[in-house]
Amino acid sequence: MFLVSSYLASNIWSPIQIGLIDKLKSVQRRYTKRIPGLETLSYPERLSLLDLENLELRRLHADLITACKVIFGLLDVSSNFFVVRGSSVTRGHPHKLMLEHCDNNSQKQFLLQRIAKIWNSLSAAAIDFTNLVSFIASLQNINLCIFTLL
Repeated sequence: MFLVSSYLASNIWSPIQIGLIDKLKSVQRRYTKRIPGLETLSYPERLSLLDLENLELRRLHADLITACKVIFGLLDVSSNFFVVRGSSVTRGHPHKLMLEHCDNNSQKQFLLQRIAKIWNSLSAAAIDFTNLVSFIASLQNINLCIFTLL
């Protein structure tokens, strides 16, 4: 039996259109508003009290973690799913991704297209690429909100 993690499911389908992002966000907004005692609080206040991230930020974290797994061979996918530029880069980290040109909008929704610019902008000083646990821990110290529509 094949089990798909919730992280992988969000990587397969993650909207880039603002209208679809807002529709997904409205589900969390409505649900958190129904919790007794939180009805009068704003959405950000409810998220803070519940120790939840915005859904868009959660999907971004999931995309970055999946990219890390693919690049370092922890996820069994086609070897040409991501093409790493190699260690010849002079700025940033040595795991930068090659980004292919997109001819249509549907290609922009693919994981590589959504994540490559963000992945490539990660600071070598701030991100620990030695293993997955270190990578995930170092992501927590980075403000990824600048890459979302929050």
